Amino acid sequence: MSDFYDRLAPFYHLLFPDWDASIARQAQALDSVVRARLGDGPKRVLDVTCGIATQALGLAALGHRVTASDLSPGAVARAREEAARRGLDIPFSVADMRAAHGHHGGGWEVVLSADNALPHLLTDDDIVTALRQFHACLRPGGVCLVSVRDYAAAPRTNDVQPYAIREADGVRFIVLQHRAWEGERYEMTFYIVEDRGADTATTHALRSRYYGVTTDRLLELMRVAGFTHAERLDGVFYQPLLVGYVRRDCGRRRRVTGPTTRRRSSSAAMLSRRSEQTNTTSNESFTSNCRRIGGSLSRVLSGVPDFHPFGSGADSDQGMGKPRLSSTTGSEYGWRRAPRGIRIRGSGSGSSPISSISSLYAALIGFSPSAIARCSVSAVPGGTAAGADQATEPVSVQRGSPAACAVRPCDEWGAASRVSMCSNCG
Repeated sequence: MSDFYDRLAPFYHLLFPDWDASIARQAQALDSVVRARLGDGPKRVLDVTCGIATQALGLAALGHRVTASDLSPGAVARAREEAARRGLDIPFSVADMRAAHGHHGGGWEVVLSADNALPHLLTDDDIVTALRQFHACLRPGGVCLVSVRDYAAAPRTNDVQPYAIREADGVRFIVLQHRAWEGERYEMTFYIVEDRGADTATTHALRSRYYGVTTDRLLELMRVAGFTHAERLDGVFYQPLLVGYVRRDCGRRRRVTGPTTRRRSSSAAMLSRRSEQTNTTSNESFTSNCRRIGGSLSRVLSGVPDFHPFGSGADSDQGMGKPRLSSTTGSEYGWRRAPRGIRIRGSGSGSSPISSISSLYAALIGFSPSAIARCSVSAVPGGTAAGADQATEPVSVQRGSPAACAVRPCDEWGAASRVSMCSNCG
């Protein structure tokens, strides 16, 4: 595959009637998709299959902070030349998309793989490997954009098809394309005829293999790779555009997996010892201790029978000036919506083992009381996240606000009460 693009790099722009116009047009289309999901302003964009930088050049010209890589050294060299010619500062490097996270690290807002690059991977396992790398590169709330050929609608014929006739610097180029299908995979050959007006012409034959994977299958594989939601967009890009979403977590998550009696007992003993220590200190010292043992308290809560961070029930809280902890009668621990602030309910077997001190609650979830006061949460019946792709998964305990932030609507992700995060939550 690398050799194919090394040889194609000098001719790649000939595949477009007007490459510069395509650069601008494709960048505008991708920018509109990104803005609709992540808001206005420049984003950190990682193009993991940049080729000669058709998309990277346009997005950088629009102000996005773009970094790009490709498996082909020849394509990367051409991309660097094009960026320098346009005065664009884009870091380029040679890397396999299946090792994107190891090469680029995480924290990206957008990961991009365009121009039908993903189907160069010939097995589902390789595709999932790449998609997991894309997912690992993204920050919480980030999006992955993948454009691919619509193989479900494309004819599977073995004919030679005219692709383009271009003229550049007095040379006529004739591009032909041939696909030879073998089951779900095919060999694609570009025949590039270079006619300089002599009695003979030079023909370049460039071959590569593809997997004719459908977009429906790719959407399934995106979910397997860890994307909480994936969708196909039509009519916004020159190819179908698949969008994968990373959950907007307000911190690190861990699963609640049905704690044992032994674990509950040790957790209760730990809480008792911590309470004895903190009850003898001043409020300032108590707050400091709370922050230090926040992790222990999280484990205690996970040990309470039937604990769900999203809870159940229909009652609602009234507005509160600041977050607080309260102990009320109920069948289980649960979060409740409040116009301002958040609180925790107690268990039905007795009062909550945690006293009503807002700084303790702030320490538990890792945010300051002032930040909590600007957030609100939503109850989800039954303690499970809504949406078909989440209905059977165990509920996760959030280090930060465990439900949808009021600043950004949670239905942006296509399902009610999906976890999201605002600027207040970091």
